[in-house]
Amino acid sequence: MTDRSRFVALLLLAGAGACEHSRPVDPGPGPPPPLRTGPSPLRITFNVDSEWNPVFTRDGSGILYSFQLPGRIDRDRCLGLVPASGGTLIGELCWRSGGDLDSVDVVVTAAESPSGRLAFVADRGSRTSTFPTARALLVGPPRDPENAELVLGFPTQGGSTIFVWDGARDLTWLDDSTLVFVAVRYGYSSGSGSAPPDTLITGIEVVKLDLRTDPPGVRVYPITRYASSVAAGPAAGTVIFTAGGDSRVFTLNVTSGAVAQLYDFGALGIARDARLVNGMLVAVVGGKISYAFEPLYGFAVQRDQGGHVFSVDLLGANVPILLTPDAIIDSMLLWRRLDLSPSRTTVVAEGNPARIVPLPCDCPDKDTVVSGRSDLYLIAVP
Repeated sequence: MTDRSRFVALLLLAGAGACEHSRPVDPGPGPPPPLRTGPSPLRITFNVDSEWNPVFTRDGSGILYSFQLPGRIDRDRCLGLVPASGGTLIGELCWRSGGDLDSVDVVVTAAESPSGRLAFVADRGSRTSTFPTARALLVGPPRDPENAELVLGFPTQGGSTIFVWDGARDLTWLDDSTLVFVAVRYGYSSGSGSAPPDTLITGIEVVKLDLRTDPPGVRVYPITRYASSVAAGPAAGTVIFTAGGDSRVFTLNVTSGAVAQLYDFGALGIARDARLVNGMLVAVVGGKISYAFEPLYGFAVQRDQGGHVFSVDLLGANVPILLTPDAIIDSMLLWRRLDLSPSRTTVVAEGNPARIVPLPCDCPDKDTVVSGRSDLYLIAVP
C-alpha cells in the first residue's frame, strides 16, 4: 500500500469522510484591525492553552500558527490566522472529523507558496494513545486548503537505511513546485515517577520535494545530517540551515548540493530557527539546550526548551544584536520557533516562561525551569 493510500485509509477508518474544515480567509472589506502597540517583545496571543510554530504569510500581512482549541476534551489543534500586528483570529483550518471527540486531530505547521498554495502537516491519533496513528504532509490548491492532497505520508524511510522520517517542520517554498523541509524523528516517553509523558522532536536532514511529479521527487542532502532548521536562502535556489549542537548558520545550493558557512554565533551558543530576509539574519541562540547521542533513541538528540533571539545585519555591521534582553534576573522568557517578516523589521516567536532557581545542593549553580507553555510575541528588529 502506498503512503497516499495508507494515510487516506487511516483517515477513513477514523471517520474523516465527514471532515469539517474551515480555511484561512482574507479579512475582507472594512477597516483594518487596530494595531497592538507596546514595548518589544509584545505578546499578541492570549489563548488559555498554547500556540506553536508561527510563520508570516507570504505578503507579510498575517501570521499562521498552530493553536489548541479551548474547551475540547480531545485537545485538537487547528491552524489559525491573525493579522501581522496581532489581534482577532480572522481564519482557521481544522483538519478533523465533525464531532469526533475520540481522536486527537492536529495541524502542526504550515507555509504559503507564492501563488497561495498551502502546505501543512497534519496528524491524528487516539485520545488514549501516546503517539499519532497517522501523520502526513499535504498541499492544497491556491487558497483552497480544503481540497489538499497528501504528498508524503509518515513514517517513511528517509534518505538512508539508518533513519525513518516521522514528520516534517520548517516548510519552505522555493517556488510553487519546490518545497524544502527538515525531516524529523519523534521520540515518546511514557513518563515515570513525577515526570509526565513527553514527546521529543529532533531534526534529521534537509529534504527537497519536487511537486511537479506524482509521486513527488525526493532529494535528500546527507551533508545536512541532524539539521535543526531550514529557511529560504540569500539567492534563488538556495536555503540556509542550522545543525544540531552547532553555532553556525550554513547556506545550501539545492541544485549542486554545495554548502558554505553564512555566519557563526560562536561563544553565544547553539544556533537554530535561523531566518534570512534581504541580508538580515535572525536566529535563536544559546539558552536551555543540549545536544548529545542518546542510546535510548539510537540517534543524536537536540533537546531545546528555548534560547535568546539575535539579529545580524549581514549587509551592515555584521555583529550580533540581542533582541530579547532579560529585564528580570530570575524570571524571563525563552524563545523558540521564530519567523522573520518580509519587511525584515519584525520577528514572531513562541515565548516560553522560565524561572532561574537554585539547584537542590550546596553549590552556586542555578537551573532554568521552563513552563512548557507558550504564547506568541512580536519582537522588533532594528
